[in-house]
Amino acid sequence: MDRKKIGFAAAAMLLAFLALWDSKTVAAGIQRGVFLCIQTIIPSLFLFMIVGEMVSALPLSGKRGWLSRLFGVSGLSESILLMGLIGGYPVGAKMISKKISEHHLSVSEGNRLLALSANASPAFLMGAVGNGVFHNETMGFFLIGCQLIALLFTGIILRVFLPLKRTVAKDVPKETSFSFVESVISAGKSLGVICFFVTVFSAFYQVLSEISGTHPWLGLLEVSVGCDRIQEYGFAQALFWCCLYLAFGGICVFTQLSAFLSGSGVTFGTFFLGRGIFFLFFYGSLRVVIFLFPSAAESFLSFSGDYMPVIGAPSPLVGVLLILLCLMLLITDKKYGTIFKNHR
Repeated sequence: MDRKKIGFAAAAMLLAFLALWDSKTVAAGIQRGVFLCIQTIIPSLFLFMIVGEMVSALPLSGKRGWLSRLFGVSGLSESILLMGLIGGYPVGAKMISKKISEHHLSVSEGNRLLALSANASPAFLMGAVGNGVFHNETMGFFLIGCQLIALLFTGIILRVFLPLKRTVAKDVPKETSFSFVESVISAGKSLGVICFFVTVFSAFYQVLSEISGTHPWLGLLEVSVGCDRIQEYGFAQALFWCCLYLAFGGICVFTQLSAFLSGSGVTFGTFFLGRGIFFLFFYGSLRVVIFLFPSAAESFLSFSGDYMPVIGAPSPLVGVLLILLCLMLLITDKKYGTIFKNHR
């Protein structure tokens, strides 16, 4: 039996043991993970993942702009960088995998782009972190600005010290098949993968916190859960751990990226190096901002209680419309599949 099978069997036994050992704690962790997905992750990611799928299907010229010149990457990389910045952690990785499979990007450039595109989305920074953790909308804007500063410095440092050979996009199609339905379905499947990982790691966090007590290191399991729990610490400590969680995303994000990049040849050496550089500039610039605007910490210090950010309000009408939309997508996808099969 090879190592992968042994690891898989060990993981299955661990999950079974956790489920039997303390089923109430596991259930509570799963409930919290599902709640995070519904209230935070899906509202902040789904639309951007659809846009990412649509952008990936568009024929791009490959002409280099100022961003690709600044970071020393090809022109096709700009869409990945921008979508990774506004869409959230896994959006860039999924686009990288697709472009490598289409031979539009080299693996070495994919390694570089992974380190620069795995960022928290502005919606997550504003809603889940700014309002949810620090209880201050202004803090959300500070986080977004400092993330941009850290990204720029990280990209420049990687270009200077780890230069890439000049990459030229090849075989860029002049025409490409495009379907909005395909984009929505593909984004939905990817979002399902993300939510499953978040739910599993939320259960892990709940069990481990029951065993060892709440510790900030546990937040490295999953960024959403970690950011939600650091409200228990002082402002300085919360700021440090929040920046660390956001820079690396946690083990949960790492497994998501691994799933999307499977078979692409992309490795994680440059990713960890780049995210380490990113963390230093992200945390450093945020400390400077807090020093200049100390009022940003007042809401955090004066707040007491358990708070979960709500990005979207539940509505029966929205639920009915969502079900109807899902049915329409399934019917349309089935017809599309039949037409595509007959065409072949």
